[in-house]
Amino acid sequence: MIEAFESYFITSSYLYGTYYSACSRHAIEKNTDKTAHLVHSSEYLQNIEHRDRCVACFEQNLEKISTTRSVHKACFRENLPIVFLDDLIEVFVRWCEKHTIESFINLADSTLSTTLAKKHRAAGVHIKGNQLHTIADTQKLRVFYSAHCESEIREALSLGADYVSLSPIFPTPQKGKALGVEYLDRVAPELKRYVFALGGIITQNEIELVKMSGVRGFASIRYFYPENNE
Repeated sequence: MIEAFESYFITSSYLYGTYYSACSRHAIEKNTDKTAHLVHSSEYLQNIEHRDRCVACFEQNLEKISTTRSVHKACFRENLPIVFLDDLIEVFVRWCEKHTIESFINLADSTLSTTLAKKHRAAGVHIKGNQLHTIADTQKLRVFYSAHCESEIREALSLGADYVSLSPIFPTPQKGKALGVEYLDRVAPELKRYVFALGGIITQNEIELVKMSGVRGFASIRYFYPENNE
């Protein structure tokens, strides 16, 4: 029996990269397409001169989120080799501690995720779908795993994962065909207590549909964006 329906907030470079208004107001005024600006975030985040601005931007956005959304678990996710990655993770973990949120790290390489999670005292790591074999190397940290079907959920749990995100549930850009809420309904009851639905969850309507399926919670990036909470 699941006692409480939980939320899992996943960060993106949108919260500290070139697109956000605190970092690139001029770019936004010229072109309102978010994707176009995120394409340039890689170069922007490689410049140490942008460190203070990006870290401050991240801190401000996290605080906005904590005042408008209920967050039980959170994941710092970044696949780029940012020169000030340590600074961003430190801000993220301290924010999680302040608000009693269970923190996870998800980087391009699971070994680096584990190393930095230990260094900054995060609760755990989130392992990507193609790195399932690395669960044994997580050094007793709590583990999230990215699954896309029920068999992957079972395998991850058998190898020691504590939680599993299942995606995409609703249509999501560049993520393939959505599984649908009906798929959640069919997941074996004994597995649902470990599952967080992910993908296309951006409004309360999707959250309510997921909740009715009986899984542990939902995960999202866009639902938590500051402008969605105003």
